[in-house]
Amino acid sequence: MSKERGKLPKDRLNPILTSMERDRPHLENLVGELIRCYPTYIEDGSGIRAAQSIVRRELTSLGFRVEEVHMPEDAIKNHQLYTHVENWGPQFENYSPEKHVTLLGELHVDDNAPTLVLNGHVDVEPVFDPEAWKDPTLWKSGTAEGDKIHGRGAADMLGGVAGMLFALKHVLSSSEKPKFNILFHSVADEEIGGNGTLKAILKGPKADWALIAEPTELTINQASLGFHHFRAETTGTPVHMSQASEGQSAIDVAFDVYQRLNGLRRTLKKSIASEPGYENSDINPLVTGRIAGGKDPAVPAEHTTLEGVLFSAPSQTRKDIQNLLDETIASDPPLNASLTLSGMSFDGAISSDRTVPDALIRAAKSLNVSLEERGFPSPCDMRLYTTTGTPTTIFGPGSLAQAHSTDEFTSRDGLFLFSQIIANFLMDFSKTAEANSK
Repeated sequence: MSKERGKLPKDRLNPILTSMERDRPHLENLVGELIRCYPTYIEDGSGIRAAQSIVRRELTSLGFRVEEVHMPEDAIKNHQLYTHVENWGPQFENYSPEKHVTLLGELHVDDNAPTLVLNGHVDVEPVFDPEAWKDPTLWKSGTAEGDKIHGRGAADMLGGVAGMLFALKHVLSSSEKPKFNILFHSVADEEIGGNGTLKAILKGPKADWALIAEPTELTINQASLGFHHFRAETTGTPVHMSQASEGQSAIDVAFDVYQRLNGLRRTLKKSIASEPGYENSDINPLVTGRIAGGKDPAVPAEHTTLEGVLFSAPSQTRKDIQNLLDETIASDPPLNASLTLSGMSFDGAISSDRTVPDALIRAAKSLNVSLEERGFPSPCDMRLYTTTGTPTTIFGPGSLAQAHSTDEFTSRDGLFLFSQIIANFLMDFSKTAEANSK
């Protein structure tokens, strides 16, 4: 057995990599199958159910015990981490956390062995205009062409789900079996707050570590940003236009609020850049997306609503952000306005545990690949694991620049390399598990 910590023994590694290379078409076919389900969260749930049936098929064939995760609605809706999607407006008024299927797969090795959870979400953002794609036939095709696999969810994150399943297939088919328990959380509703992952956490065994295969371009991410909707309400005084004074319209007040939000943008940007992994980040942390108000162009507007979203640093809480909003609106001179959080509001997350990141680095090194570390520039389900006490790492194929985009794709070579690294990681992780169980 090799004593070099940075490499895995070749006699264990080579047969797995060889079998993966021969079986590479299965990986790409699996991604294509999932994409063609078009498992979007706004449909009737049939696409998500179809995708989960594929995941169930793969996990069951590998010896996992697989079950759908169900909870009484009152139980999950009363949990502090539940996202109240049903309050987001008419589009979601009939939302139920039981509507979309979430699967819990479990491969139990030993009661005394530690447990690793692999997390992937199968729900994808909707495609509202297929004709906007360069090739309108590709949006749910799963077509492999050149170095690209095309279709909604290819990057976010059906590629990551397929890559983990493919790696598990070849590791579990080898002569060396993992010496740790493995959970597979194949979840829905990540795109709308994470209630699928929350259900899997609450119903399943407690994990010692979690790995989420969100698109990170094969970088290791130990933190994720918070994400918050905000609303500014401004008030003016409607009078005859001949009697109107400067600044009397709610639109004037809204402009003043916008100017102050630019100052808040600079504050948020500085806070994010001060956190590990975000030092070189160029994230725009505040976006204003909608404004409405006024009834008559000749009368000062009585009311406006300005809405937007902002990112928060991993260490900032919802309360911290509301305090910043309060300070923004309260600074001199006073404005006839309010600035509050509304709708989606998720804290960021940080994990300092080095167990999974260091194992990933060793696994990649055995393939002569060096992995960079960054901060994940978006919210995700990491916060649900860390808040419930499970150290979490985000590492996956594909790019967030492709996520939710027109002409979404993932790299075929990048996806295969991800699956190789995960296979090596799982093999190496047995040593970590043995050390932790002693």
